[in-house]
Amino acid sequence: MTTPKTTRRRSKAASPSTKLAGIVTNEADPQSWLFLNPMRDIAMPAGMVFGNLRKSYGLRINSAVEFGRRKLQPIAPLGDAQAAPWPVTAERHDVVLPEYADDKLAEPRALLAAMDATAIDKTLLVYVTLSFPQATRVHQAFETSRAFAAKLARERHLASLLVLHAPGRVGSANSPHCHLLIAPRAIGPLGIEHGVYDTDLCCDRGQKLMVELWKEFEQDG
Repeated sequence: MTTPKTTRRRSKAASPSTKLAGIVTNEADPQSWLFLNPMRDIAMPAGMVFGNLRKSYGLRINSAVEFGRRKLQPIAPLGDAQAAPWPVTAERHDVVLPEYADDKLAEPRALLAAMDATAIDKTLLVYVTLSFPQATRVHQAFETSRAFAAKLARERHLASLLVLHAPGRVGSANSPHCHLLIAPRAIGPLGIEHGVYDTDLCCDRGQKLMVELWKEFEQDG
């Protein structure tokens, strides 16, 4: 999201970058902490992004908590960015839980921390961005994203943190878009710590499946 000169923003010049074998990560840009749209031959809907946030990428050690907090704070908040509860500067956010999820996971930090604490595979989060260039109301973009996350919860038993960004708030021409931070362990009666990884999504090929799920969702209306 582009921010005007009058807002507080993170300085990329002051943010260290790391590089390993062609992988460059930047502390000012969480998008650089994972490989986005790895299957270049897949036709993506306008503005749609897919990736897997893994425990490490290049020289960077990732965490679901840090990535999620930064998505919730596209503009650096006043005061302590890590205060509890987190000061959120995103337009809207919510957590969508599957049937058996503990109610405590409805709090963003709790869901992300649970994923960090129970991660036994490389993937910490499945990351999806949905863009809405045709939206006539910001709430439409959010409710559509929430309905899609509910589909993932209902059919695949996956919990998602939704974060809506509305770039127009700061004078940007970019479209409203919603980031889905999806916990990749299916949550059943025994909880997230016993959840089976959704291996169909926890890989580069998951990009193709996610596009198919989105198109199916759009067709179902």
